[in-house]
Amino acid sequence: MSSTINAAPYLTIHDAAIGRNGQVIISDLNWEIKKGQHWAVVGPNGSGKTSLLEALAGKLPLLKGRIEYVFTAAKKDHDAGQPGKYAWDSIQLVPGSYSFSRLSHSPEHYYQQRFHSFETDDFPLVEEFLLTGYSLEGPDEQEKRGRKQRLDEIAGLLGIASLLNRRVVQLSNGETKRVLLTQALLTQPELLLLDHPFVGLDTQTRNALRGVINQISRLSVQLIMVSAPGDIPESITHVLEIGNGTVRGQYEREVFHKKRQLNDEARKSRKPEITNLFILPGLIAFM
Repeated sequence: MSSTINAAPYLTIHDAAIGRNGQVIISDLNWEIKKGQHWAVVGPNGSGKTSLLEALAGKLPLLKGRIEYVFTAAKKDHDAGQPGKYAWDSIQLVPGSYSFSRLSHSPEHYYQQRFHSFETDDFPLVEEFLLTGYSLEGPDEQEKRGRKQRLDEIAGLLGIASLLNRRVVQLSNGETKRVLLTQALLTQPELLLLDHPFVGLDTQTRNALRGVINQISRLSVQLIMVSAPGDIPESITHVLEIGNGTVRGQYEREVFHKKRQLNDEARKSRKPEITNLFILPGLIAFM
């Protein structure tokens, strides 16, 4: 039984509909997240997983319903028809894909990521990107000092200290994801949303990033992440399954994995076994 079953509510979605351009992707969504819970959102491609995270972050308006942010001091809600108005500083969404090419000062700057290092001088160092947010104004000196102290702590936790003096455009996919996680954590969010963090990574890098996410879960931040069922980190406590425009189920992690295992076994048992197959020209025969 989950230790968070009697915990206080953290975030609640009431009878929500989520979509784009007036087209509903997910309807009748009712979902309560309690304090201390970390959730994975799973479902087939196109089922609305990314749209759900964007709605939680205030970047996509609800078509219907309400999101109640119980954990925020202001306790404002994201109602249908209020696009992005309450994209809180306490919520950070880390995208599934990101390109540093937009940081080039030159609109005609050409590069091939990681290989033509002599063509990357126009891009910021990782540390510069993280300390300034690469805005034109950047933080003031006091804010920058505080940000540098936090950066040193988070860089050690996420293992990116060796990357700080690299150009951002030279980073691999796995390194980029760790840098983006660092950038999100520097804002000290209460809720961290991760969209497909393992996409495009090899097995070794995926396992390393899974360990990083497990470490993050021990901080004073709650996680909601979009993931394939087989990539769910050990720190995730609950799973929301969506598909066919609605919620298929809400599970504790162990219950979800047991259900998935039983479904896999049932599918295997339904497959016909073919034995003693031999082939002759123009003929297939079974013994």
